[in-house]
Amino acid sequence: MKVWLVTVAEPLPTDPGGQRLYRTGMLANLLSNRGHEVTWWTSTFNHMQKLQRASTDCDVSFNDILIKMLHGCGYARNISISRLLDHLQIAWSFRSHASVTRRPDIILCSYPTIELSREAVRYGLAQRVPVLLDIRDLWPDIIFDVLPLQLRRAGKAMLFWLSAQAQYALRKCTAVVGVSDAYLKWALHIAERGRSVHDGVFPLSYAIPEINPGNVKEASEKLAGLGVDPGRLLLWYVGTFGRTYDLVPVIEAARRIAESGNENAQFVITGTGDAEPQLRELARGLTNVVFTGWLGASEISWLRQNAAIGIQAYAAGAKQGLANKLFEYISAGLPVVSSLRGENETLIQEHGCGVTYKAGDPDDLLNKLVPLLSDANLRHEMGRRGKRLFEQYYSPQTIYEGLATHLERVAKDCSYIRRHEPVKSELSQTVFYH
Repeated sequence: MKVWLVTVAEPLPTDPGGQRLYRTGMLANLLSNRGHEVTWWTSTFNHMQKLQRASTDCDVSFNDILIKMLHGCGYARNISISRLLDHLQIAWSFRSHASVTRRPDIILCSYPTIELSREAVRYGLAQRVPVLLDIRDLWPDIIFDVLPLQLRRAGKAMLFWLSAQAQYALRKCTAVVGVSDAYLKWALHIAERGRSVHDGVFPLSYAIPEINPGNVKEASEKLAGLGVDPGRLLLWYVGTFGRTYDLVPVIEAARRIAESGNENAQFVITGTGDAEPQLRELARGLTNVVFTGWLGASEISWLRQNAAIGIQAYAAGAKQGLANKLFEYISAGLPVVSSLRGENETLIQEHGCGVTYKAGDPDDLLNKLVPLLSDANLRHEMGRRGKRLFEQYYSPQTIYEGLATHLERVAKDCSYIRRHEPVKSELSQTVFYH
């Protein structure tokens, strides 16, 4: 089977620094190992580090996977006109290159971007190729939510255009899969249809990095140089500093812990983003807050092994479902302190692997942290429950073996039917979450 995976904004296996693979990278490897021919369509622009990988469209290979990088202008800020322009350029480039590339048997396209999703569906309709959209984020809804109030009126025209493209893609695609049940329901609502046998839920997972032991000492020394103290109790946040995240209560809680005389706790904040200058200024003078910037796989692995608590710091009203960082923390056996409501909160409560605080409220965050800071047994028990949950239901093997099987079955079903005709299939509506 020839598979096209269409995803931008993920690390590539060819990126320097040994970056760990995300959803598409893990799935690409698994499909290739199952004997399929995999082409990964992506961008020359490294979304995480805001750097260009190449100055023009180019192809690279990794093992048996062909990676087709499409050039866009890039962007400095996640919410910006430049990012919309970049997405348009990538979509136009995909249209051009896809038309002269050997036809696949199936396409799995990450949503967003909306523009790439539209072009993948447009291609699939023209070539009679089944296209599944993988719902990762609720665009354009989430864009409107993070726009400043003074820009929302002007932004309505732009969002109307994006919404029209989203409706086209979601209504015309063969099927949708989502990283959570709520995300799938959102997509089906826009598509104005019920769930079919080809729709499904396949949550995010986390690939535990395999680190050369020789790199551990080097990673430890680098982090020590940044101020991370392995002798202290480390509360770790890893992620971006975007508008749907809120680290202000975390820094305020750190300030109050320092003022209480507790010198044992240290907050380690890993990542970059638009809000970084303001956050660093807010934390100025706090010896129990360390910003590490962007880290490689070895440093991330060290923090996974040495942190005591994982922090999910989201803004009030954030629309994320089962967030990636939840799985990163529980895979390491870390208790989770989260402000994310909905499915994320439900899973934490049902399995006793962490606590949820009120978004934007440092008092509530501090109240939730104090028992964990003072009780190692409580931390250990929450961490043990989370790790068991991950191993049973959310490991990459469980999630992506299921998604690969799903793609194989959809491709088989659609290989002998005309597009838009009803499909008779024994394919079950498997949901890989608990």
